[in-house]
Amino acid sequence: MKLNQKYRHEIRRPDEYIKLANALFNVSRLQSKIVPDNLELESSICGDMVEIQCMGKPPFFAGACTGDDLALDQTFAESLGLDLHRYLKSR
Repeated sequence: MKLNQKYRHEIRRPDEYIKLANALFNVSRLQSKIVPDNLELESSICGDMVEIQCMGKPPFFAGACTGDDLALDQTFAESLGLDLHRYLKSR
């Protein structure tokens, strides 16, 4: 059976995956630096969705979807950041 070319995913060069991994390590370091140690904050990226959650008391969950509009990304980043800040201050 022949697979239609439009359904085949292009595998990028190794240096692009290394760049991605380095960016994730930088996010991890920043999270460790600014989030209290006793708070088990989990950040996840799945497709276009960015989620932040904590199973503390009270629990916290916030998420946003990325898109082509970078200005909208900034708006969502501000919203997520402010939600996390309010949560941390309320504990």
